[in-house]
Amino acid sequence: MKVTSPKLQKWQRQLPAGEKKLNSINLFSIYNKVGVIACLFLFLYTSSVAGDDEWKFDATTQKVYELLLNLQVDQVHHLIPQPQTAQEHYVTALAEALELLITGDGEKFTEYEDRFEQRLERKTKLNTPDDIFLQAEIRMQWAFIYFKFGHEFDAALNLRQAYLTTAEIKKRFPTFQAINKTSALLEVIIGSVPEKYDWILGLLSIQGSLEAGLKELETIRASGHPLSLEATMLYALVQGYVLQETDKGINVMNTIITRNPANRLALFLGASLAIKNSQSEAALELLNRLGQQQTGLPIYFADYLKGEVYLHKAEYLNSITSFRWFINHYRGQNNIKDAHYKI
Repeated sequence: MKVTSPKLQKWQRQLPAGEKKLNSINLFSIYNKVGVIACLFLFLYTSSVAGDDEWKFDATTQKVYELLLNLQVDQVHHLIPQPQTAQEHYVTALAEALELLITGDGEKFTEYEDRFEQRLERKTKLNTPDDIFLQAEIRMQWAFIYFKFGHEFDAALNLRQAYLTTAEIKKRFPTFQAINKTSALLEVIIGSVPEKYDWILGLLSIQGSLEAGLKELETIRASGHPLSLEATMLYALVQGYVLQETDKGINVMNTIITRNPANRLALFLGASLAIKNSQSEAALELLNRLGQQQTGLPIYFADYLKGEVYLHKAEYLNSITSFRWFINHYRGQNNIKDAHYKI
């Protein structure tokens, strides 16, 4: 099978005069720790308007989802202890995925993997687009989780299954718009794979186009669809991390933050993009605002980012303090013993 995978042009970004690139900022390191988290963090932010045949939350699930986007995962499990509907399963599944991706907690990996498999085996006839959409989304979530935890084979299988399920729902329910968000992310991921790995895509019988993914994101973010805010966040990340158009990504994310000033996810992603663009003062402001909010799942990697910013500013004591905060908290959470993390 011939695989189409349009490749990106390599743009070399010129920094403004007098501005240096941040020390020790490696794109692949940030993508590993932030980009993957970012993509899975951003899965569904709904508005109050949805068509009768579209994916939507009831009032209670909507409230819980808003708490989740603020990383208050404990509240999710408290308010939805036994999910029943596809929407409730989606929210709880995403809460578990975010927790694993942010904390890297190996002790909870097996427990949450069991729940993932139980959701795949839900006793539904998969005759509704909501149920099939749930299958595609949790498959894609766990593709990222398996990748983070070093299970590359399982990651590839779930990515392929998400791809096939997305194609199925587009064929069976062509007017169901929500799946376009899933399709767009898959198109971008697969379409951005380096050419030397095309043979792997051929083995998996999947193909993707970055151009098609961007077009789908543009369509859904401009349509007023319930997923338009989430699609806009994804669009900002694709601009900044995939196309290397960091200025455009920052502008889009700043608009989101202006409209959602207390959203911890938006603050974290905005700071990450600002660091990538060597805007240390803007990044530090966003990270400080993030640190002032004590509710919800802690983002220890934010301390690492602050350390990088202080290092760039030649504030070495503050930099060391931030790095130590990151190492001590992350080591305590994950039992890290590698000398690589010692200062």
